[in-house]
Amino acid sequence: MGLRENLNKNPALAVAGMVVVVGLVGWLFFGRGGAGAGGGGASGEPQQFYTIDDGKTWFADSYHKLAPFEKDGKEAVVAHVYRDLDNKQDFVAYLSRVTPEGRKAAEERARRAARGEISSLESGVILMEYRRPGETTWIKANDPRAVALIGEVKSPRGSSNVEPVFPK
Repeated sequence: MGLRENLNKNPALAVAGMVVVVGLVGWLFFGRGGAGAGGGGASGEPQQFYTIDDGKTWFADSYHKLAPFEKDGKEAVVAHVYRDLDNKQDFVAYLSRVTPEGRKAAEERARRAARGEISSLESGVILMEYRRPGETTWIKANDPRAVALIGEVKSPRGSSNVEPVFPK
């Protein structure tokens, strides 16, 4: 039985695989020092948006920070900002953070890289979780609901005519 037949018989496996691939590509391209679309700050360092108030406001900081982290005594997580192209309003579509297991794995990978034990090209999968602003339950990246959350972004008005916004 081929890969296609196995994936057709087990769609959850296909969705989980897509989430892992999307997460890995996003992490490599946008997240940890890649050439992604995140803007550069005054130092030219890639940045992304974070929030400490559930997406009501957001701020730009280094892409290299593993969220959650503490800022002003509160937990900062990544804010995925989009613009409603119909009314030119920016909004936070969803939030993301690294799981405790993912943080531990990323820190171990950084230690190994610093000791020269792994190539800088060796990829590492960061375990992520996501949720919409206003919700309280985080969804693991390997949960099929995460694909819908990330892949079907709509504005607060329900418009699908949106695009991502990155720090300048």
